[in-house]
Amino acid sequence: MNPVSWVLRPFFLLIYFYGLYIHSLLFIILGLFSLATGWLWFPAPKKLFAHTGELIDLETDYLRKPFRGLKALELIASLLVFIAASYALWHRDVITGFILVEVLLGYKLIWIIAIARRASWVPVVTISIAMAVFAAIGLSVYVAIYRMQFMQFFM
Repeated sequence: MNPVSWVLRPFFLLIYFYGLYIHSLLFIILGLFSLATGWLWFPAPKKLFAHTGELIDLETDYLRKPFRGLKALELIASLLVFIAASYALWHRDVITGFILVEVLLGYKLIWIIAIARRASWVPVVTISIAMAVFAAIGLSVYVAIYRMQFMQFFM
């Protein structure tokens, strides 16, 4: 397990969602492939901060246990929100898509804080930055679309 890929995971989502928005199968596959294989790309670090290692171990441990009850419900809800965000962005509903992406990232942030109270600040900062980037991109695309519609009104 490598913290570099762990930090980059939220940004792999950006490739995937951009591919949906522009209807590019290449970007969609690249984004999904990046999410699925990101752990394998980087060499193991020579030094790992104790809290970061603990959080990665906790997350790995959590994923290896059986999916029952609340854990299964969390997985199903996350998948449904992911599918809904994908559907919205495929149909170029930028606001809905990016709100749903923010919900996913916000849930991940809360989950990290809840599961590892002594965790490293790195994932919290990374996910917070990813949330800000997604919000900025969503707002920029929305403003650009609004401006195009406004300009077309007067032509």
